[in-house]
Amino acid sequence: MEEAIGGNLGMMMDGEIRLNAVADFDMTNLDSAAQPADIKKAQQYRNETCIRKFENGTYSHYSVCSTPLKQLGEYGVGIELYFKLIKYLGILFFIISGISIYPIYTNSKGSGLTAGDIRQRWDTWSISNTDWVEEDNEFDDNEQTLLWLFISDAIYTGIFIIFIVIFQVLSSRTISRNFRKNITLADFAIEVKGLPREGIEKKHVAEHFHQFGTVVEVYLARAYDGVLAAYKERATLSYELAYLRLLESRGEKNPKKIEKIIEKMKKFDLKIEESERNSDKTNDELPVIRAFVVFSNVSEKKKCMTVYAKDKGCCKRRSRQNPNLKLQGIYPLKIQSTAAPTNILYENIEVTKCSRFIRRIISFIAVILALILSIAMIYALKMYQDKLPAKSECVGVDSSVSLTDAKDEYTSDTEVYCYCKKQSVSDIFNSSDMFDYCTYFIEKVSYSVTLRVSVSIGVIFVNFVLKIIFRLLTRFEKVSNKSAEQLKLMSKVFLATFINTALIILAVNADFSELKTYDWLPKFIFNSDFEDFSRQWYVQVGSTIVSTMLITIFSPHCVLLLTFYPLGLCKRHCCTGKYKAQREANDKFAGAEFDLATRNSFVLTVVFTCFLYSGGMPIMNVVCFLTMFVLYWVDKFLILNHYSKPPMYNHLMHERVLHYLPFAVIFHCGFSLYMYGASEIFPQSLDSSDTDYTVNTLGDRIKQISGFVNIILAAAALSTSFWVYSYAKIFSCIMKKKVIDDQDDKEAQGSINQEFINIRRHGLDSYDILKNPNYRDLILAMNAAADNVKKNRDNSRLTSHPL
Repeated sequence: MEEAIGGNLGMMMDGEIRLNAVADFDMTNLDSAAQPADIKKAQQYRNETCIRKFENGTYSHYSVCSTPLKQLGEYGVGIELYFKLIKYLGILFFIISGISIYPIYTNSKGSGLTAGDIRQRWDTWSISNTDWVEEDNEFDDNEQTLLWLFISDAIYTGIFIIFIVIFQVLSSRTISRNFRKNITLADFAIEVKGLPREGIEKKHVAEHFHQFGTVVEVYLARAYDGVLAAYKERATLSYELAYLRLLESRGEKNPKKIEKIIEKMKKFDLKIEESERNSDKTNDELPVIRAFVVFSNVSEKKKCMTVYAKDKGCCKRRSRQNPNLKLQGIYPLKIQSTAAPTNILYENIEVTKCSRFIRRIISFIAVILALILSIAMIYALKMYQDKLPAKSECVGVDSSVSLTDAKDEYTSDTEVYCYCKKQSVSDIFNSSDMFDYCTYFIEKVSYSVTLRVSVSIGVIFVNFVLKIIFRLLTRFEKVSNKSAEQLKLMSKVFLATFINTALIILAVNADFSELKTYDWLPKFIFNSDFEDFSRQWYVQVGSTIVSTMLITIFSPHCVLLLTFYPLGLCKRHCCTGKYKAQREANDKFAGAEFDLATRNSFVLTVVFTCFLYSGGMPIMNVVCFLTMFVLYWVDKFLILNHYSKPPMYNHLMHERVLHYLPFAVIFHCGFSLYMYGASEIFPQSLDSSDTDYTVNTLGDRIKQISGFVNIILAAAALSTSFWVYSYAKIFSCIMKKKVIDDQDDKEAQGSINQEFINIRRHGLDSYDILKNPNYRDLILAMNAAADNVKKNRDNSRLTSHPL
């Protein structure tokens, strides 16, 4: 295999693999490839594979500020919809942030937190800083404060719901406008299962489906028994080996590296040779597992799928299929829509449902282990905070005594901490005597803040690790096509990072011991200190969440801008002299991949986390706006200047995002209902002893006007969720009908022959694996290996039975 790939490596003078079947590793190709890399050709390769403006035969960069999103839509409606999403979310949260100014200002004027409670300035901007209610005549003022805070929250929650409805319509218009530009071969194709594994040919399948219309192409997919995946892994080693031999031909010897690669390749060879039953079979001789059938018109495809769907009925078995729908009147078939050829992962289509299920379980276990790591970090912070003096230990410390008396009366570390905790921060730092006396308190607070920021950074790091893990695990699950792979990746990364960012820290600090959670959960989950959203919850837990999201404003996108983008510039301008071959130069000049799945999951995580807690911490709305603003401009700059041209993403990923958004409102309403009913912050009455507040039950919170309205808003958001889902389905049917109506035109406008130009713009125009550049070399190498096995077998027979 390395011989074939090595030969191809020697033909890369134009910056791409020339798809020739080369059986021998000849030095002529090496001599050709041994010429110094041409930087101009590498620059040309970059221009062709990145988003560039092409005018009058020259390439130029698009302007970051003036390039409309419609222009990005030329490279796939999914990219345009992504940028529209963060743009309009930014506008939405700009409006919400403006409304949030009032609750932020109102909270900052309160006196509910002592100077020792405050760790960062934003601690005073949450509802925990609302004035204490100490007498009966103060309840009215407290209820008035709650009313205005709640009105602000209800207004921007309603605006969010309206935004989802409007944005759904705007997105549909964008999809409709780009629909004709995003046609792929999959719009004309079906996927057929149930074929006999042996003795079937393309003409048999074509004759069978000719009853529904003109069949343009039939491709029979084969069962590789895992060999193709092994060849894909081996191909990377083959390219590396061919490159090292190229250098060796120029006098640069690396015997140790070559020997190491050869040893790795032997392991793959052993794996391939173990499959003896198929080792002597070329691609066209392997067992058939399914077929891809391409019709001339979309209407013919629909007719075929409709007939098979009606025959299937509600619970009709395929064995009872009508004889005219069975292949050759014998084999019952299962018909379904398929993905575009560029999205098909041929090495995965043979994987069974049972195997995928087992792989998903393994993936789930791996993610749980990663989340446990995050729980451990947050629990470490909690354990440290538990060592600080509790409120009960500070009851006997009088903060009103003078510093001189305090030095005489309060000598232990706990008493010093309690006294200084109740002093003004300005008094501590403006008086040298006070500062010296409160040294222990300052050290403890500094450590606490440092550890809190460290945990915030740790949560973001775990999120980054989760993205990598999920990317690997999604591939490990062997999904049959890239579109489904991207959808799974987006959903899984979003759910995991949202849980890790917003919910784990809540679970570690919550106290649900009344539900006897200590019987079935570890003591550090739901068996902690906070039964409610108390003032100390906002100081200790809420402040950590705000710190995490503040870091998220600039991470990870700004890290890419400040590290990988300059590194790419260096590769293209400072290191050009060390590139040995054209392929190496092209690789260094090529842009990085724009991962749309993890980008969408990041947006969802930020929106869900910020809006979840914004009822009690309105600063989170401002954080969300700033994140969307920075993300929009950083990603737009990078996709126009750094990333390679992305695949032609369709609208399905964006549609999934819109399905999730209403749940951000539902979760927000549930948390706001509970936050605005907190017994310590918004009490309804004093208990019989007049020393503490009565506990507000869930029923009490629902009976409040804030609880009642939040339930109505949550119901409205749930209705919006159903509307978004229904609208997407109806819109999809309308768009399909629009295409079919085009087919009914007497001039057959929109037939596959007239759509080939658009189809080729978006990818391949055939399901034939030999026309797929990602697989062609592998199949050629596999065919060459099978031919060698046959030759060796024939030679062996001639030797043992000479004429």
